[in-house]
Amino acid sequence: MYSRTQASPGSRRGRSEEASFGTASSVQRCAGITRGCWDADLLAAFDDAIADGVDIISISIGSSFPSDYFSDPIAIGSFHAVKNGILVSSSAGNSGPDDSTVANFAPWLLTVAASTIDRKFVAQVKLGNGQSYQGMAINLDGNNNVQYPLVYGGNVPNETAGFDGSISRFCSDGTLDGELSKGKVIICDSLSDGSGPQHAGAVGAVMETSDANDFAFGFKLPASVLGTDDSAEVLEYANKTSQPTASVSKSEAVLDGAAPYVVSFSSRGPNPITPDVLKPDLAAPGVDILAAWSPISTEFSGSLNIISGTSMACPHASGSAAYVKSFNPTWSPAAIKSALITTGNIKFTLSRRFLFK
Repeated sequence: MYSRTQASPGSRRGRSEEASFGTASSVQRCAGITRGCWDADLLAAFDDAIADGVDIISISIGSSFPSDYFSDPIAIGSFHAVKNGILVSSSAGNSGPDDSTVANFAPWLLTVAASTIDRKFVAQVKLGNGQSYQGMAINLDGNNNVQYPLVYGGNVPNETAGFDGSISRFCSDGTLDGELSKGKVIICDSLSDGSGPQHAGAVGAVMETSDANDFAFGFKLPASVLGTDDSAEVLEYANKTSQPTASVSKSEAVLDGAAPYVVSFSSRGPNPITPDVLKPDLAAPGVDILAAWSPISTEFSGSLNIISGTSMACPHASGSAAYVKSFNPTWSPAAIKSALITTGNIKFTLSRRFLFK
């Protein structure tokens, strides 16, 4: 799961009107606050859900290492659930785009990959020479078009703490000199959470990524993530200008005409244990999703967050499965799974917006 930034207050609704939920205590016992759980607790959670008589189990948990079906607790627990007529929807994992990285690949599971939505969150970087670059980011605030001094992280190392430019260029926390960074926009050679520039007193950050850059991170200061070519141009401007300046905008949502597509981080097949069993089964919205958030989190306070990951895609498929089940209460998990896989497609409208159906 990739966490982003705390969402603003407002109206929202996110459940079926007649849906009921069970096994909340099981989820809490399993995941807790450690972002992981013991096999025994996970199996106990399955037992609780089965005993509650639920129709669908949605499990956004998975292992980074493939295990045989007979030693994988999710495969074992879900097998017992399916034997009791309960469909189990699971996340495919966030280890893409490499091959055979898919998690939760047991044949009886509904394995859900993550796809993009019809909009993306962008933040503009405007240089003092008038050149602008569009990067990916979720910023609640921007520089309000005010131009601030632009410096390269490698030129402002925290030498007192023993760092030089070869380290400070990545803008990790504590590596930047506070006096030299304060009130400036920092150019960083890698993607980070922004805590380094923020704690050094910077007013913004321009970060570089060589990855696909197809989903947005959230930052506590104005920041924008640019691709390699655009980042190189920004750095060239900073190096060749006597007094370079830059401004980072507040994020805005723009339509993504290429959507939906499987996002880069979504784990790929083939099935690492049984290649003949195709996995993932389907894709659902899993990028920049407004979701519930634990109030005890140390990252952000509040009850909502914008999150990306197959952990967000899985509940979308779970809801679709519950919807199908509501009209076909006698259908088996295999029948519901088959219906979703064989009828899922993308419906475009003339405005290039889309719906999953």
